[in-house]
Amino acid sequence: MKELFFVSKQPELGAGVIEPGRWGRGYDVYRATRMYGGDPWMLVLEQAIEIERLNNHPTLPSRLTGAFAFPSLEAAMSTNNPGAFGTKAMALWKCELADPTAPLHMGFFPFFHELDGKTFEQVRAYAKSYWGGWDPRYPPEILTASPLRLTERLYEHIPGTGWISSPPQ
Repeated sequence: MKELFFVSKQPELGAGVIEPGRWGRGYDVYRATRMYGGDPWMLVLEQAIEIERLNNHPTLPSRLTGAFAFPSLEAAMSTNNPGAFGTKAMALWKCELADPTAPLHMGFFPFFHELDGKTFEQVRAYAKSYWGGWDPRYPPEILTASPLRLTERLYEHIPGTGWISSPPQ
């Protein structure tokens, strides 16, 4: 597979292996309350996407137990917006699949804010689209059951500044 890129909301992250399931483990401790800035709707969205996978694409990796990467630098850099990771400090890495034989899905980076106010049926249609493959309205993403090996830190995002080259490590 050609080069892959990994975006992390943990700019202090160093080179190494990222085990799959980080996104799903985040939901394990997610507080489904609006009182402290949480959004219970996020849990519903991910469950709708997972139910669609289980029902119609059970051999594809789960978003809750997989790892995410981007197939291009442009797609990875486009995630720096309020509808994606937000505008927090981030790091962008080159990465590779630690297990190239692991199941893989080429989907699209879901902008969940676009589902705000939608009906559950519309959310299910979005889930069906996600598992159907890449939608050119969104940045492409790779979902894999493989761990990701971070190989080179390329950029960091500084709020208010944008992406800048990472200093040599």
